[in-house]
Amino acid sequence: FYHDHSSLNRADGLQGPLIVQARKGVPALVTPGPDASDVLFLTDFWHFTGNALAMRLNRPFDPNQATSGSGGWCWVGLPRSLLINGVGNYGECEDVYTRKVGQALPFRSDGYKAEAKDVLSPNPCVAGQLGPTAEPSSCKVELKATGKDTCGQRYKVSAKPGKTLRLRMINAGTLVYMTVCIQAHTLTVVALDAAPVEPQDFFECVDINTGQRVDVHIKPNQPGVDTSKSYWISVGSQYRKGAPSTYGILRYESAKSSPDPSQIIQPGPMTDKKWNTSVTMSFKANKALLEAKADKNRKTSPYLFPQAAPKSFKLPSTSISRRFILQSTQPIIESNGMLRWALNNIAYPVAPPCKPVIDEVYDNPNWVSSVQAVPSNGPNQQLYFTPAGGDASSWQGDGKNLQIVDAAGSNSNVVLKLGKPGAASHVLSLKPGEVVEIVIQNDRAGLFGGEYASKNDSLTNKRNGREQHSFHLHGHHFWQVGMGMGEWDEGKVKTDYNLVNPPLRDTTTVLFNGTTEDKAAWVAIR
Repeated sequence: FYHDHSSLNRADGLQGPLIVQARKGVPALVTPGPDASDVLFLTDFWHFTGNALAMRLNRPFDPNQATSGSGGWCWVGLPRSLLINGVGNYGECEDVYTRKVGQALPFRSDGYKAEAKDVLSPNPCVAGQLGPTAEPSSCKVELKATGKDTCGQRYKVSAKPGKTLRLRMINAGTLVYMTVCIQAHTLTVVALDAAPVEPQDFFECVDINTGQRVDVHIKPNQPGVDTSKSYWISVGSQYRKGAPSTYGILRYESAKSSPDPSQIIQPGPMTDKKWNTSVTMSFKANKALLEAKADKNRKTSPYLFPQAAPKSFKLPSTSISRRFILQSTQPIIESNGMLRWALNNIAYPVAPPCKPVIDEVYDNPNWVSSVQAVPSNGPNQQLYFTPAGGDASSWQGDGKNLQIVDAAGSNSNVVLKLGKPGAASHVLSLKPGEVVEIVIQNDRAGLFGGEYASKNDSLTNKRNGREQHSFHLHGHHFWQVGMGMGEWDEGKVKTDYNLVNPPLRDTTTVLFNGTTEDKAAWVAIR
């Protein structure tokens, strides 16, 4: 899909689906093909503009650096709605920010009243979260006798009995990892991030993180499906307790009735449906893609990279020249007091003019070569470093401030340490044709000096929190060769990697695995 790269204009709708059809004469890699197709463009929606959300996140987290004019850092809170192709019904799912202690929860028939653990502050700037046993938001969907919605709009997908329907799902949200379910139907996943995979069946539900695309086929004549009826499409939030769901309708042409409102999937049970590492790594690259060859006329070019085939189309089993191990944390940037997700304690500069990297390269194609790359030392590079003094300009010097530490007495793993968390351009310099592996380790927020903050600010010290993360490699696909829980080590290559036929993706997920220092998660790509 196409989307804005400046500020959070994407959250205001500056984005949309982009469907690329196969060239004429190129054989289909997924057969049989569908008879019809539709797009589910999924977004999360706040009752604020994107710039208003960004302003809250760009304030100093350190109260000693926040001014009366700028205020302090403020979490944006949960989205108030999820949308399918830009439409939905606000109000059919409970808004947890309006819940109060002692209040009878909507849509509960047992008289239960909210307790302190069930309540979120209506002001997202105030720290607080739903307790681990809190009641999630719940939804009540109503339809008029005519089959039309009582308010708002609901996206409807049309299906023909006896025909295969392809749904192209796109998570264009800014925050929410989603689960998409189609009541009573088996969904056959045929492509991930526009790259074909071996078809794999899932009953009712598939997962899709921000930036990811999942293509599914809904095959005809499924057991238990009555084509004289309509069925619910539900989109729920994962890892965000209390976040809303949204609903659409799959309607067969011969349907005589609307779906039963009592049969919708509530947000609560959605947490039982999210994919774990074994499910995510169960996908295999489409066999035809792996075996595709290019002839002189390019009539049988690979589905991807036709101009590079066949020499540069390197398979995941290709030996690597280097491995970068990137640590994902959430430090407080020393120079400005801002809270930032970072890799190796380096966050991209956020001070004005806040110029995106893409703009830098567009204006100056030689910009990347002007920024000093991360030094290359050893096949396994544990990179824990930041610009000296948190100043990007010092990182672009001669590198004399780097302290190279031999880890565990071996030259095979070199640890680079430099300064406290800072903002800089973080460049990994690669050679043309080189095959490298990148391991992203999801560590606790305050690791590697991330506890830096005002001495009086107890909120920022010893921060153990983690979140799942969506990682995108711009302009490229990669082989997702491994994924797991815990700390990565080289033994995982033998036990947790697929170097034969892993999925080819451009957006991956580093999962959430607890909130204490001894729990982590990782993903490996080539």
